[in-house]
Amino acid sequence: MFNSYNNQNPYFNPYFNTPQPQTTIPNMRFNSLQGKSIDNLEVVKAMDIPLDGSISYFPLVDGSAIVTKQLQQDGTSKITIYKPIEADEAVTTK
Repeated sequence: MFNSYNNQNPYFNPYFNTPQPQTTIPNMRFNSLQGKSIDNLEVVKAMDIPLDGSISYFPLVDGSAIVTKQLQQDGTSKITIYKPIEADEAVTTK
């Protein structure tokens, strides 16, 4: 005679819920640049910037320069202009 009760797994407990792994979504913090595109350099002087000292970026629409503005510790704002340098294509050889 076959006893079906002896074929059970001795470690199986139907009343115990096995914990399911939970996938958590990490907090995604996207770093983005502060600022916006501008038409001319005079616009930067009037632009509001964050008071925490972080740098705001203002690229010129025509691509001729990128202007940054940052609040200094003494309360003044510092404006820096970055212009691209075109490499000289003509190489002189002797």
